This record gives sequence, C-alpha cells and structure tokens, in this order.
Amino acid sequence: MLQRQPFTLLCITQTLPNPEDKLKIYRDNFEKSYIEATESFYQVKATQYLQDNGVQNYMRYAFSKLKEEETRAKKYLEPASGSIQALMDCCVGVLVTAFKDQILAECPGMIKDNETEKLQLVFKLMDRVPDGIGSMLNDLEDHITTAGLDDMKLWADVITQDSEKYVERLLELFRRFSTIVSSAFCDDPDSSQVAIRLLKYVQNKDVFMRYHKAHLTRRLILDASADSEKEENMVEWLREVGMPADYVNKLARMFQDIKVSEDLNSQFKEQYRLSKGPIADSINIKILNAGAWARGSERISVSLPLELEDYIPEVEEFYRRKHNGRKLQWYHHMANGTITFSNSVGRFDLDVTTFQMAAVRLESAPKR
Repeated sequence: MLQRQPFTLLCITQTLPNPEDKLKIYRDNFEKSYIEATESFYQVKATQYLQDNGVQNYMRYAFSKLKEEETRAKKYLEPASGSIQALMDCCVGVLVTAFKDQILAECPGMIKDNETEKLQLVFKLMDRVPDGIGSMLNDLEDHITTAGLDDMKLWADVITQDSEKYVERLLELFRRFSTIVSSAFCDDPDSSQVAIRLLKYVQNKDVFMRYHKAHLTRRLILDASADSEKEENMVEWLREVGMPADYVNKLARMFQDIKVSEDLNSQFKEQYRLSKGPIADSINIKILNAGAWARGSERISVSLPLELEDYIPEVEEFYRRKHNGRKLQWYHHMANGTITFSNSVGRFDLDVTTFQMAAVRLESAPKR
C-alpha cells in the first residue's frame, strides 16, 4: 500500500488534462511498468521452463504462477483501476496463450488414458483462453465416438441378441464418459452435452428410452437421484440427439409432476400437522399423473400398517377438495420407508419397501 500511495496522492495534487482521472499518473507509470516487467520476465522464464521440464510439468508451473501473480497483484496494485485484471490478462497471454498448441496437443492422450487430474489442469488453463475449451471438446467427442463404437463391436454378439444388454452397455459407456466430464471438465455444460452425443449412435432409440424411463421413474419416486438438476437437463439433451419426442415429452412432464407434488405435499403436511400431530413430518406422498408415468398395470394389493391405512383417506379427501372429480390410485410397491428399532447392541434405521414394512409389522404384532 505504501508503494502505490505516492502515485495516488500525486494524481490528486497535480493539474491533469482530465480532472476526473485521478489515477492517470499511477496507470501511466507504476501500473504500466509493473505489467511490462512481469511480461518480460515470463517471456524468458516460461520458454526456458518448458524446454527444460516438458509440457505437462510446465502446465503445473503456469497454473501456480497465475495464482501467485494474482495474489501479489492484490497487494501492490490499485483494485479500483482495473490493474489486477489487466495484469492477469497479460499473464494468461504469456503463460498460456503463447503455448496453447503445445498444451492442447497433450489432451487426446490424457483423455484416452483417463488422466482426469491432468485434464482438469488443462481445462482450468484453457478456460482462461478464448476458444481454448473448444479444441478439448473436439478431442473428447472424437474419443467418445471411437471408444463407444469399439465397445459396441466388442459386445456385438451379446447386444444384438438382447436389447436390455444393449441398453446396459450404452448406459455404462455414458456413466464412464460422464465421470470424465465431471472430474476433468468440472461438470462444464458443453462437455456434458458432448458425452450425451454418444446416444446419437443408438439405433433402437425406443428400447433405450423405455429402459431409461423405467429407471428414472424409480429414482424420482424413491428420491434416489444423485443430481436431480442434471437429470432434468438431460431431458433436453435427449431431445437434441433425436430421441422419440413422445418419450422425451413424458420425461419432461414427470419432472413437472414432481414439482407440483412437492407443493401439494407441503400443503397437506401443514394441514395434517394441525389435526394429527407430528406424524405428518415423517410421511411423504407423491401425487403423479398416470399419463406420464404409465404404471397402471403394476398395482398390487397389500395390507398396510394401521398408521398408513389411517393416513390414506386423509390424503384422498385433501386431494378431492383440491381437484374435484379426480381419483387417486395407490401404487404401494413403488413406496419405501424407514423402520427404527433398538436392541442391546444399539439403535438402527432399516430402509425397507412397503411390502417389507408390512411383513415386519405383521411379525412384530402381539400374538393372539
């Protein structure tokens, strides 16, 4: 602070062509000299380091120097003048842009060898450079296309005879490539869309979508999705790669249903809590449109625990008041719950299906 203060004070006391520009002398002298000296230093040092240590070691060097220069700039440069950004633009130019081609040349091999930490470093460097990510995405797409087709050929004898195995292989490939996107490309949206392009090569799109929809249905109903926002984004990506519109539209409606159901659930809990007490907080309902979810053929009767049996009429009456003329159908086999029990060892929570819960409660009921 003491080193830059004389320039700032001098600007205030001198007569300037533009009285509003109180940092002109600071910019023309201190800032200009600081940035030029930094650039001159790295023009020599960076080239020498690359020659002596190779590209991959140089990437670590460049990344560390960018962080160092930013930290140093915050100590010595005037924040209000835009000096810090000007310095960082200069450093990116001399440390990264000048060696962009050499760094990007390492990318295909890293992707092939699944070197996610090194790829992440390349991504963080190239993300600072105009159009730096584009080349990486092209390399990623080339790898996905080649590796995906090679995998399909390897499993050809199996997947041509069993459509479910075919879809399983596709999803396994998608998970593998999504891991690269998540770890190496920092979940960059453009990179995620490159991974989804694998599905353009799917021939039996109806088979894939039936399989995907069945598993998505279960994840949404059981709240088992690792990232619901990414799952929802995937709906549009599936549309972009040419998946059947009817299936894609149903997936979109499923996510809309979940949001509407959450609102209804909150309203019902608030009302039920006033009359029935805290049990409302331990029960979640999902009211979903049968047209989008299409699970009408799978209804199975079951004798529920009394607490749930008493709860169902309350839900139906609440829904009837909200939507006169509509009827609820219950699919207990898609539900689950948690049973808490204690013994001499300790206290345990057991996640079970509705059927398992009914069986456990039946076994634990007092014998007559």
